[in-house]
Amino acid sequence: MSQTPPRLLESEQSPGQKTLYLEIPLGNWAPVTGVFFPAGYSYNLSSLNLLIYLHGDRFEGSACEGVKDIKAYWSGKLFPLRQLTNDSKSEKAILVAPTLGPRPGAGGLTPADKWGTLVDKIDWYLDQVACGIAAYGPQAPPPQQLQAPPQPQAPQPPGNPSGAGGTTPLPDARVKKIVLAGHSGGGAPMLALANELTSGNSFDASALKQCWGFDSLYQGAEPWLKLARRTNVWVNMCAGSSTKDACAELEKLAKTEPRTSQVTVYPSFYDVPLGDWSPRRDPKPAQPALRKTPTGLVYGHCEVPKNWWGMCLRQSFPP
Repeated sequence: MSQTPPRLLESEQSPGQKTLYLEIPLGNWAPVTGVFFPAGYSYNLSSLNLLIYLHGDRFEGSACEGVKDIKAYWSGKLFPLRQLTNDSKSEKAILVAPTLGPRPGAGGLTPADKWGTLVDKIDWYLDQVACGIAAYGPQAPPPQQLQAPPQPQAPQPPGNPSGAGGTTPLPDARVKKIVLAGHSGGGAPMLALANELTSGNSFDASALKQCWGFDSLYQGAEPWLKLARRTNVWVNMCAGSSTKDACAELEKLAKTEPRTSQVTVYPSFYDVPLGDWSPRRDPKPAQPALRKTPTGLVYGHCEVPKNWWGMCLRQSFPP
């Protein structure tokens, strides 16, 4: 882990234990990453559990009403993710949310315009988050006890992140488990991140455990089925008014192939009769049958995250 934490822009003591706003530049927009610690959650620096949330479009006129950064995004009424995380009955995790570009899921834009360097430099980004947690989190040593690395161009002795002298280096922090979640256009960077994290080219390929899409399936079924075939990552898609047909198609295809059994759609649109699903006896199960009605409600586009957030946390971080 780096011994140089990102700059702490500000912090909030409510809701939960604490919210950090770290300066981590990703592109030509506000360099703000939010890090939220739920109330009562005691984390272990040597094995951090992170729920990384990727927002959708935030340009003026979009569902997010033109918010400039993640602080404005989750402080509004549409996406109270911190309160939902705090109220969850699951084991909880540290919620991390970078500020992405105004249109992270738009076609015709380059990745640099959509999510900046988040995917290409995910190792660096996770190191910055871990270093920020170690330096400023609820369990961090008092600022006066921390020692930041020497600054070659500064004539004064080394200081800590707050500027005071110190004697203790930052405690080491490591990410053990990652769950990705994305709403709307956030599905595109979620897929790109999932492929990068499991590629073996960066970070720990086994750290990513689950992906949760909230009305975000605009990439088609095949890229997610491909991820499921080659990894052990669980893919969970929560259908909304914009992607219910795409989610139904994903579920239908996933239920015809044993190698994609870790793909789940909420609510369920298709059913496979129990007697027909016997991979040991018949590797080609019967065609899934469309249910008369889904097993739950299909919520409006902006309602999907808050209505399925609790399920995401319970499945990803069981109590």
